[in-house]
Amino acid sequence: MLKNFLKHYFSFSKKERSGTLLLLILLLSIISGIFFIKSIEPKSNLNLSEIKSQVDSLRIEEEKQKKQRTYKKKYASKQKYKKKVSPKKTYKKPYHKTKKSYNSKTVEINSADSLTLANEANVRGYLIKSIIKYRALLGGYYSITQLNEVYNVKPSSYKYLQKVLTVDSTIIKKININNASYKTLIKHPYLNKEDVSVIIKARKNKNITPNDLMILLDQKLYYKIAPYLNFDDKS
Repeated sequence: MLKNFLKHYFSFSKKERSGTLLLLILLLSIISGIFFIKSIEPKSNLNLSEIKSQVDSLRIEEEKQKKQRTYKKKYASKQKYKKKVSPKKTYKKPYHKTKKSYNSKTVEINSADSLTLANEANVRGYLIKSIIKYRALLGGYYSITQLNEVYNVKPSSYKYLQKVLTVDSTIIKKININNASYKTLIKHPYLNKEDVSVIIKARKNKNITPNDLMILLDQKLYYKIAPYLNFDDKS
């Protein structure tokens, strides 16, 4: 009975025995292969700190090379720019034609025309135009310092003009403050709309005197405009 039991559960057919044998051979082959691979696998002797040190060194070297390339580019661009710009470039002085211009004749500014200013005082054309235009607006200059108010007159040009120009304040055109129209008064560069309105309103009752005007206007403005005014009675 035991024999029959064992035979029933543990006996194999020819095909089963062949399959089992093949399976065992495959298992042994796999196990042998694993051991073989492990035996030939190289042992790792890598040092992580040493690798990190090498990487840091490479980074530092790369940054140095980048800085050198950047410096070379900047230096090359500067050299290129220097070649384009002439180192001996000179600039003409804008206010006189020659070095002898300080020996020019002195010219009276209120009576001189453009040719006189150009030929005798050696004043440049664009300055002459500005000087004459502002002279017409003012009615003439009473002081050479008024040239500082002229468009295009810089400190360096003013220094030169002081030497070659004089002022005759007796020939400036004056405005009668007691009968001049609003249009005439507002054209003067020293007066604005508010100033003119105050003057016209004040003279309705009586003639304006210098003392009246000093009260009506700012003191600084009064001394600027006074040389251009006369205070005769209304005609």
